[in-house]
Formats: sequence, structure tokens, C-alpha cells
Amino acid sequence: MARVLVTGGNGFVGSHLVEHLVSLGHEVTCLVRKTSDLRWLKGLPIRLAYGEARDPSSLPAAIEGQEYIFHAAGVTRAWDERAYIETNAIGTLNMLRACAARKNSIRKFLLVSSQAAAGPSPNGVMITEDMPSCPVSAYGRSKLLAEKFAHKFEDRLPVTIVRPTDVYGPRDRDGLYFFQDARRHVATIVGFRPAKLVATYAADVAAGIALAGLSDKSAGRTYFICSDKVHTWDEVTDAIAEAVGTRVIKLRLHGKTVKMLGRWIMAVASVQRALGLRERPPMLTVSRTTEVAERYWTCSCERAKRELGFAPKVGLKEGARMTADWYRAHGWL
Repeated sequence: MARVLVTGGNGFVGSHLVEHLVSLGHEVTCLVRKTSDLRWLKGLPIRLAYGEARDPSSLPAAIEGQEYIFHAAGVTRAWDERAYIETNAIGTLNMLRACAARKNSIRKFLLVSSQAAAGPSPNGVMITEDMPSCPVSAYGRSKLLAEKFAHKFEDRLPVTIVRPTDVYGPRDRDGLYFFQDARRHVATIVGFRPAKLVATYAADVAAGIALAGLSDKSAGRTYFICSDKVHTWDEVTDAIAEAVGTRVIKLRLHGKTVKMLGRWIMAVASVQRALGLRERPPMLTVSRTTEVAERYWTCSCERAKRELGFAPKVGLKEGARMTADWYRAHGWL
């Protein structure tokens, strides 16, 4: 049994990671804000430490006595690039500094990055961890900067980086609208030529992150944690429609149209924010539309399979069905 600290444990991916670590018998502490929504952590045998990565003074007490640090906290949508950097990159730097101050007790620092840090695939090539990183979005650039910070601490800490791909599953609010659209018999696809991606079920991602973080051989390594199957967007929308029990009409939008839509949505949201009518950025940010306008988001998990024994278990159709069932059971769909 190891002593593990998880940041972002109350979030979508983080909560699945916490569940998995608890199932393995580890002693888990979650770093959370006092205002955090803890609904996905209720009933789990965990300890709470209050603080956040953006507040360096709150970190030493949380890290004290911990052996493994899983830094999963971050934002996937923000008002501007500076906000992405402050949370995703500077927050990571704060965590690294706090852990380096207690380096003798930390057995591993694992950074949950993103495929967005690597960027899209050129011409549909299955990219690997050794290929140059070319992020196209503010979110991706902030995650790549976090990775660069992590590399700078490799002489002081055993550091591992994981890059999950598009993650879906229970508790995912960002992916919910695909299922809601399918209920309305509609599916929106970006581009008029087949676009490909790797979509990974949340439980598989959690298992892969845990393997990378707890492995004694993963220090200094970066891993894509993802499904070993590549799908077209048409296959994804078909699987969602089947899970929901409908047939859909596919609406295809040009990538430039989607980018324009993202800019318009953000402009309207910014006005609402200035008027005090909203606090959170919309789901379809400029950063997100920049990503979805790309044709290929494909990568290989062969390194994780070979070095960690990672084995994704849930296929697209099964994952879509289980996700739809969860949405229904919780009144989301």
C-alpha cells in the first residue's frame, strides 16, 4: 500500500483515477479547494487536503508524507491563453517545486498532460512520444509548457508524463452533448473528408495513468495513454447513435466554419461575463474549435503496452453504451 496524493481528483478523469487507486488498496489523499464539488468522491475511503496548485503556500502540508504524486489538476477551457498557462503550466511548476523540496520522500511525480501537447497527426501518421510536439491550441501549448517544466526537474525528482487522448465515459460533461444531439437525431461532424481520432474510455485511462505513476521503470518517460484502435468521426457518431437507440442525420461543417463559430461563441460569452451573467467559459472555446478543425488526432500506445503492460479493455461501442447507460441513470440524458 502506497501513500498517494492526487490533484484534480474531483474532476472527470481524476475521479476515475482516484477510484482505481483506491481499488488497488492505496492510501489516497486528494488535494481540493474548499469550494470544490466533491460529488464523485463521496463514499470513497480517502483523505482530503485543502489547497490548490496555483497557491504554493498550500502545497507543503498536502505533500508531506506522500510517496507518489499524481498531478491531474488543470483546466480544459479558459477565457484566454494566460488563464490556461496560469493553471496548467504554472500550477504544475508550483507542484514540482514543492515536491522537489521533499525529494527524498517522493518516489514518483506523474504529470497528466494531454495529446493536445503533442498536437495533431501529420497526414494521419500514428505519432509516437519521440516525435516533435506541435500543439495547435492555447490548451495544448499550456500542457506542453507544463511538460517542459517537468523535464527541468528530472535531476531532482523521478518524473513521468502521460498524454491521454480524447477521453469519454461516465461523468463526462464535455462529451454529453454528442449523446444529447444523437437523441435529437443529429450528429455534427467537422470536415467533408474522413477524419480520424483515438477515443479512450475513462476507466482505461485511469488504469494506464496508475500503471505509469506506480512503475519503478517509468521515470523520465512519456507515454500516450489511449485506446489501440483508430476510428473515424463517422464511426464515433454511429456508436453513440446505437448506444442512444436512434438514427442520426450527419451535418458536416467546414473547419473554417467551426473556428468562426468558436470565435463568435467566445465573443458573446465574454460580453455576458462583463455583464456578470456568466463565470465559466463556454464549452466550445476558440482553443477547442482550433483542435476539432484538425483532421487527424491519432497516436500509438505501443510504448505504454510494451513498458508498462498497459492493455486498454473497452472498445468504442461498449464504451459508448456504458456511457449512455450512466447518463440515463443519472438523469443527464
